[in-house]
Amino acid sequence: MADFTLIPLSQESLFEKLENLIDSKLSGLTNAANIPEAKTSEEIVTRKEAKHLLGVSYPTMREWEKLGLLKKRTIGRRVYYLRSEIMEALSSSLETKKSAVASKTSALN
Repeated sequence: MADFTLIPLSQESLFEKLENLIDSKLSGLTNAANIPEAKTSEEIVTRKEAKHLLGVSYPTMREWEKLGLLKKRTIGRRVYYLRSEIMEALSSSLETKKSAVASKTSALN
């Protein structure tokens, strides 16, 4: 059996030590689970909101995920996206459409 040494602690000191211990354990769990810590207050959107922002269907969104144009984040079975990444995908989609239109018009001339 382990030997215990009792030392007198104030209630505040005990709470501080417990808080530090809990913080260190939680940060260890976050790093072990490979969960990125929230460094910014980036807005997340649901799959439905992303679909409406992009103006595409769910199968198109899945294709874009496979191609690496969209990065989904899951919490349980729910899928979320970062608004900034939605806007990047939207702008790259517009650039692709513009270049496709330009190549078709140059081919017609």
